[in-house]
Order: sequence, then structure tokens, then C-alpha cells
Amino acid sequence: MKNTSTIALLVVVVALAFTRTVAAAETGSKPAASKGVAVVFVGLDDKALADQVVAFMATNLRCPVRQLPTITQIEKDPGKEAEALSKRMEVQDGMLIALFNVPEKVSFAGGTFQTKNVAMVNIRHLRPEPLDGELAQQTYLWRVEKESMRAVALLAGAQDCPFPRCAIFAAKNDPELDRKARNFCPPCYGKVESLLKARGITVAE
Repeated sequence: MKNTSTIALLVVVVALAFTRTVAAAETGSKPAASKGVAVVFVGLDDKALADQVVAFMATNLRCPVRQLPTITQIEKDPGKEAEALSKRMEVQDGMLIALFNVPEKVSFAGGTFQTKNVAMVNIRHLRPEPLDGELAQQTYLWRVEKESMRAVALLAGAQDCPFPRCAIFAAKNDPELDRKARNFCPPCYGKVESLLKARGITVAE
């Protein structure tokens, strides 16, 4: 009888230990949510441009980049616009880059709003005039890609780079903008990668 009771007790103990182990494993096995960068066009829709910019950013940032539906309504106040944009972010978005494609003059459509995790780029100002021909279209695309990458870096917490070929270089005119590269210089790339990871954004190794 004593041996039977001892065996029964051991069975209960083992069962409890197994249950706790399984529960702990299930709790610990849940991967952290993968965060990335959200991109949204504000104003006129340009799907071809948007698709190319998003694909370029995903490839060169090596992180998830998702495109949100185009927004047509624009707030007059930059703070209110940043607030409205931030509400469009979802749990998987570590930051949002808004590309303003509006014919009207929108003076505030540029800058970063750290507390909202939002950066704005006025891509209308980047258009070559006239925007016709393959060369002009290619120049426009590259300019948007460069300034989109720069917006990500600045929003992440990087500083302007003094190297004129780096995407984070603050170009003062179109010739400087066209001369700089679409990607970061090696030192800046390492910094931006660390800053993105610190925000919980998944960067591929």
C-alpha cells in the first residue's frame, strides 16, 4: 500500500512538472511582433512610383516595408497632420514615412515628428520640370528614393552626414541631390541599422 501511494504521488509530481514545462515553453515560444516601416502617399496617387519606392526601401533597409492606401485629405497644421498620420499606423509599424504629392504649395510637408514616429517628405518639390521623357522620370524616382531613405534615417535618430555621396547628406540644391547616392555610406548604414533595431524594427542580417 505504501509503495502504491508513493508511485501515485510521483506520477502527480511528474504530471505537474510536465504541465508547467509545456506552459513555459508555449509562453516563451511566441516570437516578438515583427515591426517595419509604413509608407503612405498623401495627395495624388502614383501607384507606379509608390511601388518602386517601397520595393527599393525594403531591399536596401532590409526590413519590412508596407504601403498604406493613398490619403487625399490634408490637415493645414503640421502637428495635426502628424497626429492624423500616426493614427494610421498599426502594431507592426515602427515608423511612418509620408510622401506628399500635392500640386498646391504645402510649406510644412517636410520634417520629422519623433513623438509621433512620423516623417514627411514633399516629393512634389523633387519633380524635374517638365516631367517628360525617360531621363526625367528616372531622375524623379531616384530623388524620391534618396529623400525617403534620408527620412527613415533622420526619424530613426541619425544626424545629417557630411559625406556628399551619402543618402543622409542634406542636399541644398538639385545638382547636390542628383550627385548623392540612393543609399547610406557604410558608417551611416551601421548607425541606422542599430537605430532601427532599437525601435524594434526587424532588420535582416
